[in-house]
Amino acid sequence: MYAQSILESGGGKSKLFLENNNLFGMKLAKIRPTTALSNHNGYALYTDWKSSVIDYGFYQAYYLKRITTEDRYFQYLEQNYAEDPEYVNKLKRIINNLKLRK
Repeated sequence: MYAQSILESGGGKSKLFLENNNLFGMKLAKIRPTTALSNHNGYALYTDWKSSVIDYGFYQAYYLKRITTEDRYFQYLEQNYAEDPEYVNKLKRIINNLKLRK
C-alpha cells in the first residue's frame, strides 16, 4: 500500500492528493463502507490522508479478502484496478528501490 500511495499521489505532490487528501485515486464508494466525505472533481474527498488510507483498507477488505499472495494481489491490480499497463511494474520498482520488503 505504501508503494501504491507513492505512485498514485506522485510522492504527495499530485493535485488529487493536495485537493482531496486522496492517496490512491479512489472514487466515492457506493456499496461498501467508506471514510470519504463526498465526491470532489470525480474522486473521493477525505478530511485527511489517514482517512484515505483507512478507506483503501475498506476497499481491500471488501474486494480483495480472498487474495492471499503478493502475486495474486499484483494480478488483481493489473486486471481490475490500474488503468496504466505499467502500473504493477512501477510498483515493483518502487518496492525494490525503497527496499520495502526488508
